[in-house]
Amino acid sequence: MKMITNADKTKIYKRPLCKIKEMKQTKEKYKYEVAISLDKRDIDFGKQIIKKLNPNIQKKSFLYTENQKELVGENAVEKFRNVFRKDSRVVVVIYRPEYGKSFYTKLEKEAIIERYADKQGFDFLLVIPIVKNYEIEWYPPTRIYISPENFTIEEIAKFIEFKISQNDGLIPKITFNSKIEFFNEKIKEKREHRALLENKNSKENAINELNKLFEEVKIQHKKINEINLLSKNSSLGGNSYRIHIVGIDNFSVEFKIIDNETFFKVRNINSQSFRLEVSIKENNTDNIIIEEQYRLNINNEKWGWSKEINMGQEIDDIYKSITLKDFNYYYHLDNYITTEQLVENWFIKLFSIIEKKYKLLYE
Repeated sequence: MKMITNADKTKIYKRPLCKIKEMKQTKEKYKYEVAISLDKRDIDFGKQIIKKLNPNIQKKSFLYTENQKELVGENAVEKFRNVFRKDSRVVVVIYRPEYGKSFYTKLEKEAIIERYADKQGFDFLLVIPIVKNYEIEWYPPTRIYISPENFTIEEIAKFIEFKISQNDGLIPKITFNSKIEFFNEKIKEKREHRALLENKNSKENAINELNKLFEEVKIQHKKINEINLLSKNSSLGGNSYRIHIVGIDNFSVEFKIIDNETFFKVRNINSQSFRLEVSIKENNTDNIIIEEQYRLNINNEKWGWSKEINMGQEIDDIYKSITLKDFNYYYHLDNYITTEQLVENWFIKLFSIIEKKYKLLYE
């Protein structure tokens, strides 16, 4: 595996972006300057990379979670394949061993392989391996890899822009006017997003998502409860399990796992937000190890949740207008996760507690 060295970094990363073929006309029209292909575990990483790109490149970037609307209608699967097959000047693959196993990443991988097999070579492709020293069977080890261990997100973004330039792309110079335009666009986008969440119909969507969340919790809890380590009469889940629903604003679900030492509680604090607590009882004291609060959010017409953020004591008027506030809690509009993935993340954390308690199983 050929990794970029610090010498290469000096040559590529430090050169002024405005001089990277700034005025060169593109030979071929592409819908996107860059498309990012990744496993769902790396969505946040992909979003962070896009945010560090030149604002004009950001507008012509593709990440499935952000561009779903563009794929609706007839031939949606073919449209999706074409993003990586021919519609993007550069494709970035954020690679881990699980990549290519889900329905979507399999489509992306096949489209990428078809593209380089069709006499285009690998010049359009940039690979970022998440797992160190992992060989990718379909990508030559002699090609360059960009390791996130060696470079910051800002540096990775610069490499992507350089790759776009190498493929006859135009990297527009960032001017004062373009900065103002981009800033105003972002404010408008966030205010429209907030207005959608404050719509009276969002309460019904929150109830639907809460119901879905509790059903997901019950399903995952059942899997833990069925684990039998000692005997037919012994189970990690025990018999303590309770769901409590009284009206719109009084949902709760709670249970205990690991010999009743670990407590899991989800309770909504109003019609559109809820709080999670996971605690371990030690010396007759409940020590909270996970405490998180979430509020209803939406991304590309798909409802989900945003985690509470700490905005400090005082925030200015712009931040007040683009963040969502419920009581004394603030929620960032870009901080989004689906109900399914949220519950999945919780139970991965819970199961790590089980693994730690029964670590002898792994020795």
